[in-house]
Amino acid sequence: MNIYIGGWGYGNLGDEAVLMTTIEHYGKDAVVVTPYPDHTKALHDIETTTLDAIPSEIDKVVIGGGGLFYGDSAIHYAN
Repeated sequence: MNIYIGGWGYGNLGDEAVLMTTIEHYGKDAVVVTPYPDHTKALHDIETTTLDAIPSEIDKVVIGGGGLFYGDSAIHYAN
C-alpha cells in the first residue's frame, strides 16, 4: 500500500490538482493522509486517513504538494 502525504484538504485548488496528478501517476492503491478525510475522499474517490491513523503496512510514501511544514502560522491556514 502507498501513502500520499501532502497539504491537501484545505481547499487550495493547486494542492488538490497536485494530489489528482499524484493519484493518476501512482494509482489508487493508496491511502491519502489529510486532516479532512471525508472531504478528500469525496473529492478524489480514494481511501483517506488522518496523520495519527496511518496504516502500519506501507510499501511507498509519496510526499508532495501543499504546505506540509509550517511554524506557528499553520493555524491560520487550518481554520
